[in-house]
Amino acid sequence: MAWEALWLYVIVALLLRLAVSWAWKGRLPMSQMIAKSHSTRAARDSGPADAPESMDSIRQRLSEANAAYTRRHEPLTLPGAPRLALAIVACVDPRLTGRLEPMLGLKPGDATMVRVAGNTIGGTDDISRSLAVAVFEQGVRYVVVVGHTDCGVAKVEPLEFAERLSERGISRFALGALPLREWLGVFRNEAQNVRDTVQKLRTAPMLPKDVAVAGALLDVHTGELTWLDE
Repeated sequence: MAWEALWLYVIVALLLRLAVSWAWKGRLPMSQMIAKSHSTRAARDSGPADAPESMDSIRQRLSEANAAYTRRHEPLTLPGAPRLALAIVACVDPRLTGRLEPMLGLKPGDATMVRVAGNTIGGTDDISRSLAVAVFEQGVRYVVVVGHTDCGVAKVEPLEFAERLSERGISRFALGALPLREWLGVFRNEAQNVRDTVQKLRTAPMLPKDVAVAGALLDVHTGELTWLDE
């Protein structure tokens, strides 16, 4: 507990120092900075304004949608292996939900979809684990890392993230000993992050050398795909 208290003290001290520095530079008066911080925190804690009020509401919504789907569709039998021998590594950004596959012209059963925050290899490396299963159990031979513009992971500030953990009663050390920036997989440039992830996958010890890996960047607004050449 003493170490956790010391860590929290250091984080708060750094945040105060940054706030004073920004206010001194004239970016915002301190009072406006504090008001903006409180407003942002309140919005973050409460979630989107139109979010359901409870898990019961979520369950009801999903159940009704599922019942409507099963009434409209006949049972479908698809192979367990992707028809294109393809795996797509993409972000968990909700703006891609329901859009990603159509943007890439993929139909059900065409590809294995691996979605992790920032389509990057962070401290948990869920990408390599999932791809190892896809390669050795599903016959995947091609991997495309698809990043997108305006990615939220590029905007994450580790100190603020640590503060949010503390606010919700979670110790920063629950995430292990890695620096938060590394654990989260934080980056600043979406295109370079795709290139870095491609390179890491090409040299990953659990993936065979004959698995081809490429990278691309989606415009999250227009859906335009740009291949990132070497």
